Amino acid sequence: MPTEIGLGDELGIKCDPNGRAHVSDLNITAALLSLSGAAWDGKGQPVYKPAADSPDYAAWRAALDRPEMRQMDVQLVGHQMAVVEQQVISKDGWTDKSTGRFYATGELAPFRRVVYELEARYCYLTTGQVTRRVAFTPADWQFWFRQWFCAGGLLNGARTQVECRNRLLDVNRENYGIGTTLHAAGKVHHGHDTA
Repeated sequence: MPTEIGLGDELGIKCDPNGRAHVSDLNITAALLSLSGAAWDGKGQPVYKPAADSPDYAAWRAALDRPEMRQMDVQLVGHQMAVVEQQVISKDGWTDKSTGRFYATGELAPFRRVVYELEARYCYLTTGQVTRRVAFTPADWQFWFRQWFCAGGLLNGARTQVECRNRLLDVNRENYGIGTTLHAAGKVHHGHDTA
């Protein structure tokens, strides 16, 4: 993965055809990771994989047994600090202190971010056994990424999402010395910016 990544499309996600995607937003990454294990029929709300001792475990298992269901497998396969082109969202714009250049609201500006590399596939089951795995296409990634922004979207893994977010915070802390999440593009956090 290059150290400079242009995530300048409207979604801020970079996909490739082999089932991988690079995402620079911690919360969206956590939401995507929370899909792992979920049963989904291609239409309705995914049935998220609960803890084994949860009262919802039997319902999840039963959902997987339905022939129209597929199980999702989403994994974190890498991460790195990179310069990412992102839109400035601060209403006052943002000045890159390293260059002195001012970026107006809506302009693409270079920000240092942890970029997470994800790999995902749909797993099709026959009598409880995975018989076929199909890698996410760029269209699949874009579909799921957009669910983060939809009112009533499909990404609401609740407990699982919080667990995934905490795992990513550990990655940031252990590998990059970041004690909290990186703030939104062009915003100031505790008097410091991260560009």
